[in-house]
Formats: sequence, structure tokens, C-alpha cells
Amino acid sequence: MTRNLGCDHDCGFCFLGEKRFEGLEWGDRVRLLTMLRDARVLWPQITGGEALIDPQFAAA
Repeated sequence: MTRNLGCDHDCGFCFLGEKRFEGLEWGDRVRLLTMLRDARVLWPQITGGEALIDPQFAAA
């Protein structure tokens, strides 16, 4: 499983502790998206944290 850790919220109930953005490098993103496409994934679900914290989210 590939995870993209990071969140700009500081929820008191969060069990993850300190969270800093640890996004994927661009090449890894392309590889992951290619694998999802090749597996014919139609609706990837983006959960946990805030996806828009990633400055390259829209481009990916």
C-alpha cells in the first residue's frame, strides 16, 4: 500500500501524533497512477488528512 502522509489539521482525537507532509516524489506518483489506470480503477478514494495540502495534487 502506498500512503501519502500529511495533514494541516490538528485534531485532538487524532492517533497519528505529529504529522508532516511526506508526499511521493513525482516519478513515484506517475508510477502509482499508471498502476491504478492499468488495474482499471475507476474511482480511487482519497481518505485521511487533507489531500489539498499537497502542492502537486491538481497536477497529479
